[in-house]
Amino acid sequence: MYPFLSVESFQEWKDSNEYIIKEKPESHFLVPSTAHRIEEQIWIAKGVTLHPSAQIISPVYIGDHTQIQENTVIGPGTVIENQCIIGKGSLIENSLICQKSVVGEHLTISNSIVDKNLLINLHLNTEVTINDDFLLGELPNLSLHYFPFSLLEKLCALLLFIVFCPIYLFMRLCYPLK
Repeated sequence: MYPFLSVESFQEWKDSNEYIIKEKPESHFLVPSTAHRIEEQIWIAKGVTLHPSAQIISPVYIGDHTQIQENTVIGPGTVIENQCIIGKGSLIENSLICQKSVVGEHLTISNSIVDKNLLINLHLNTEVTINDDFLLGELPNLSLHYFPFSLLEKLCALLLFIVFCPIYLFMRLCYPLK
C-alpha cells in the first residue's frame, strides 16, 4: 500500500512536500520538470542563486528563481518554493517556505511553514503574523507603472551603445591590443 499525500492539516502539508523529495527519483512525477537532482535527495530548479558559502543538507527542494544568500544552512527536510529569498546567516530546517516569501537575515526557522508574513510553528501548533518585512515578508509583484521606466532605461542604454560603438571601434583599430 502506497502512502498518500494530504493537505488536511499544516503538518500533513509539510510532510507531503518532504515525502516527495525523499522518494526515489523514478517516482518524481510531482517534482517540476525544471528541477534537477544535483545530489541524492537535493533538487534545485532553474534560476536559483546559491551563494558558495551556503550549506545544503538533504533532503531539500529549492524552487525556481530563488535566492539563497551567504552563510545559510538549508535542510534537512526543507522545501523552498518558487521566487523566495533566504537572507544571509539563516537556518531553515524541516520547514516549508511558500512561494514569494522572504526570510530575513540570521533567522532560524525549524519545523515551520512560512507563507509570506505568516509563520506557522508546527511543533507548538501556533500561527503568528509578522508585520516586520525585515524578518518575514513578501516579494512584491511587478506593477505596470514600473514598465515605462524600465523601457526608458533600456532605450538609454541602447542609445549610449550606438553613440560609443564607433569610438570604441576606432580605438580598437588605432591601438590594437598586444
